[in-house]
Amino acid sequence: MKIKFYFNSPIFSLPLLNKALAVTICPCVVFFREEREKVSPRTIRHELIHVYQMRKHGLLKFYYLYLYNYIKNYLKYKDHYKAYAYIPFEIEARLKSLSTEAFVSLDT
Repeated sequence: MKIKFYFNSPIFSLPLLNKALAVTICPCVVFFREEREKVSPRTIRHELIHVYQMRKHGLLKFYYLYLYNYIKNYLKYKDHYKAYAYIPFEIEARLKSLSTEAFVSLDT
């Protein structure tokens, strides 16, 4: 499945997305407010890690676990940004996106 990239998407004017840099809805990666040339390699790596996670777990399981962990974190912290920051998929993507070494293959 080929990954598609979209830039300058207006969907990021929605309240919960207005501070986001990008969102991955496999197989699409949508970047907000940025031209292709301005998107950092780290942000691209972060979103590609989400594509890998979706392929590894399957879309339904990925989104179920993502939403489950968001709700669990929100109930614990009562804060949207903390709830998002502590989602295991986000933690993994943030950590792995720091590395520029051997990136996981997305051709599977």
